Amino acid sequence: MADFKFKYWKLEKHAMYGTANLAECLGKLTETNGCTVILCTSGYAIVSINQKRYRLSAGNFLFLPFEMAFIPISTSKNFNVRYISVSMEIIDETVYTIPTGFWDFIYARPVLETTAVQLKSLQNWLGQTEWLIDNCNEEFMDDTLKNCFFNLLVGTFSEIKRLGSDEWVSSYIKNRSWKLLSQFYALLNRYHYKHRSVKFYADKMSITSDYLYKLVYRMDGISPKEVIDRQLIITLKTYLQYTDLSIKNIANELNFEDASYMCRFFRKMTGLSPNQFRNQKIHE
Repeated sequence: MADFKFKYWKLEKHAMYGTANLAECLGKLTETNGCTVILCTSGYAIVSINQKRYRLSAGNFLFLPFEMAFIPISTSKNFNVRYISVSMEIIDETVYTIPTGFWDFIYARPVLETTAVQLKSLQNWLGQTEWLIDNCNEEFMDDTLKNCFFNLLVGTFSEIKRLGSDEWVSSYIKNRSWKLLSQFYALLNRYHYKHRSVKFYADKMSITSDYLYKLVYRMDGISPKEVIDRQLIITLKTYLQYTDLSIKNIANELNFEDASYMCRFFRKMTGLSPNQFRNQKIHE
């Protein structure tokens, strides 16, 4: 498998929308397609985005582009969201028309709070876009959705700048650190199934391994190798808990030398063998 994520938003055509409580994907790396927009309508959830934890409460919304690693961790009983998810074809062209400062901000602060006026505007946007997904002529669907997402992104960035909310990340933008860190997490989300060498990611970013170490440690307090291992454990647990693949086949899928090496790695990271973890989850 080139990519193993829980496909909560299963696209058949250009886009889809709906409501959800995310209960089915708790603890799982979740597919976001090209981009998924989520508005929390009730309750709250704890989510992991690029290995950092955030609280998502009623009135909060977030953009989840394809390169973000999104894992719902826990939810309140009354947690619910509205969402719209679009394909890579829809979002890809739109992304390049938005100033890079917007994405710098979203990577730094993915969960956005709303005022009453902003919330009403966002709800209107969701309603209009849902109607278009259901009713727009197929011939015009792609361009219509691109325009919808462009308007949402520009409107959001305009509000961020109007309120001065982006000032606190300006130092990261100026010295490239935040952009490089965001690039590292995007690459990790895409390649950690096959590549665990710090040098691989440093080479992809055209920097040295030593510089990548200093960058990640200064901004996140851990080494890039620890970040890679944590991401791998998340994926490994997902395979063990939600597939019936053998230990040997999982080791092959995740490019381990052999199953015994994978088992030693898993025990070192979790204190359990893969089979112990799998059996524990079965009986929970």
